[in-house]
Amino acid sequence: MSVVNVGGESRAKKLSQTVHHITIQKQLPQEENQGLQEALAIKKRRAIKRRPLPLNRSDSYHGGAVFWSPRSAQRARDRQQQKDHDKAEFRRQKADQAEARRANQQLKARLLYERRVARLAATEARKRQRADKALRRRLNQQARRVQKQHQQSIKIARSAPKRPSTPRKQVIRPVQTLSGAVDPGEGASSASTPSTRRGRQAKTPSKYR
Repeated sequence: MSVVNVGGESRAKKLSQTVHHITIQKQLPQEENQGLQEALAIKKRRAIKRRPLPLNRSDSYHGGAVFWSPRSAQRARDRQQQKDHDKAEFRRQKADQAEARRANQQLKARLLYERRVARLAATEARKRQRADKALRRRLNQQARRVQKQHQQSIKIARSAPKRPSTPRKQVIRPVQTLSGAVDPGEGASSASTPSTRRGRQAKTPSKYR
């Protein structure tokens, strides 16, 4: 029984040592990390530049400790705040001036582009006007040429010699009688004698004979 107890105690002791070793190894990086973070924070605090207050020292100061009243310290803080405000305002004014210069440059570039586009549009408009004017000139020339040719043809037609008009001869047709014979004299007399619609012989008044 004693041998068994001794073996169990040795195993438990080894297990306890192993757990303790693992715990220490786990805690060491955490402590190192925490120490590094604290050192970094201290370094950052040291990096912050502390500015002395603009306290007005008297001309009779020749060294040694000087005590300032709370009112003097507050006035010094106010002067420091005003100085910081003036610096910030100066930086803001410089930024505004730079922004104004950039805006002015952009405006100039846009105006130059618009003027260039306007010049191109005016050039194209002048070209179109010249082309339209040339087209109208050609059309007017063609119209005048056609009108001139028409007037010349009319003048030639008017100046051509006219042919003498020959009177149409009156043809006397022979009149066929009831017997079938043709009587030229009767045809001539019937052709020369006027008649009415009913076939009666019309008498010519004496003043027209």
